[in-house]
Amino acid sequence: DEAGAARLANARELAARRERIVKLAGVEAECARASADLDAAERILHALDHEIAALMPAAPPKGRDPLSFLDAWRARRDDAMAIVAAHRDSKDAARRANDGALRACRVLSDALKAAGVPHAAEGALQALIEAGETAIAEQAKGESLRQKARDRRADVIRAEGRLKAALEEDARWRCDWRGACAGSWLGDAEAEPPLNAVRQALKALEDLRAALRDCAELDHRIAAMEHDKQRFAANVDEIGQLLGIESDGGDAGGLADVIEGRVARAREDERRRQEKTKALAEARLALGTVLEALAVSARLGSAMMDFFGVGALAQVAAKLDDCRRRDLLSDDVARETRAILALNIANAFEAARAALQTADQTALDEELGALKARETDDETASRESFAAYREAKRRLDAVGGDDVVARIEEKRRTLLEEIKEGARRYLALRAGVTAADAALRLYRDRHRGAMMERASRAFSEISRGAYRGLTTEPNGQSEMLIALGADGGSKAAEQLSKGARFQLYLALRVAGYHELAKVRVPAPFIADDIMETFDHFRAEEALRLFAEMGRVGQVIYFTHHLHLAEIAQRVCPDARVHELA
Repeated sequence: DEAGAARLANARELAARRERIVKLAGVEAECARASADLDAAERILHALDHEIAALMPAAPPKGRDPLSFLDAWRARRDDAMAIVAAHRDSKDAARRANDGALRACRVLSDALKAAGVPHAAEGALQALIEAGETAIAEQAKGESLRQKARDRRADVIRAEGRLKAALEEDARWRCDWRGACAGSWLGDAEAEPPLNAVRQALKALEDLRAALRDCAELDHRIAAMEHDKQRFAANVDEIGQLLGIESDGGDAGGLADVIEGRVARAREDERRRQEKTKALAEARLALGTVLEALAVSARLGSAMMDFFGVGALAQVAAKLDDCRRRDLLSDDVARETRAILALNIANAFEAARAALQTADQTALDEELGALKARETDDETASRESFAAYREAKRRLDAVGGDDVVARIEEKRRTLLEEIKEGARRYLALRAGVTAADAALRLYRDRHRGAMMERASRAFSEISRGAYRGLTTEPNGQSEMLIALGADGGSKAAEQLSKGARFQLYLALRVAGYHELAKVRVPAPFIADDIMETFDHFRAEEALRLFAEMGRVGQVIYFTHHLHLAEIAQRVCPDARVHELA
């Protein structure tokens, strides 16, 4: 109890020590990075000193403002001073982390000494942490063993109580049975109840009860159907009288068919009447629309004949064609007028027409020919001039007068730093994955032997000796499970039959359950009718393995096959059978 109390009292402090160790490792890493940054800064500072010495003559360079030159030098000095201050802060943080680690070692050593845990007096912090974890693990293991013992004792007490209650219930049932069977052949035959005869009699009574219940249900249905038949005949006869249909007095079905035919014809007549009524209404509506359109057309025709002063609509159509031709000619005149004005001959159309009338046609033709001859050369020269202009503009834009180069250089450095940081993260993650793979491979190598041996034995038992065990073969980065046959052959797991694969998977789960039970209290093992491909003998062997698992945990098996329950009770008398309604 004292050790447990000490463990609980020091658990939080141990967690705090671990957190400080992690922080110390982070601070050390930051200190290393700060030292590297400091070295780089010192190199840069040294280079800046030489550069400043080289760039600080008695007078500033020609063409450069002294104030801007000093401002640039001061900005570089401020950067250097900031780097020195950051290095000083990193050293202080590293010193504080070392002091914290020493205090943590002293406190953890005192705690282990108070708990009576053997450890090195001047050991490192990691060694002290491992000693504390070992003591805590041993304490937890002892507590687990004590809890298992208490649970086993409680299970035994509960089992004894259930056994006593079952014996009392059995005695009470036998007494009730003898009282119920007194005076009958069951009571006179033997002193004890004949269980087989009782089972058969109870089964026969259950079958008889079900048969009587079915008979009563059939009688009720027959009576209800007869009643419905009589009511149907009466209703059909009444409807036939209302419709004036003569009945032959016996065939209600024929009369019902006649009535259904009359009803169908009446419905069809009603549907056709509604369709005709709807069509008539639509025709009347269309006729009204046509009459209104005719009236509007007559009014418009009369107005147009009065406007054009004619006496027939054909003459109105001719007048409308004349109007369209007039509009087209007006558009042509306006377009040609705009074209003449676009030639810049004169400011007004009348002046341009007068100038064209007085112009010399021969001189105009000669000028047009000369312009056409120069057209090709002028177009080529214009194209070359435009190309030269575009090239000059492109070169001018490429020169630039802003800070594009500086921004590109800054972006390049940023990308290099991001690549460097990403490479560090990738290497760290890759190392972690490699370590995890190595740990998993080491764990499999340490625990696979016992589990594979148990699984091989279970598979051999379930298969009734058809297979003598299991082994593995490497398959790339993984392993492939091989079943070894009793005849000396071998098969991969996917080459086995469906029933053999089910037996193999069950054997692996049985072995895994036993391995789990070695380190902690296992959860119940639940299986749902997994023996559908097992024959009688293999099911018996599987249930025998379940009985062995029941000694270290709890096994629950669901099935609807009664013979499996009988096999389970024969293989394991302690098995309990629950019938779920």
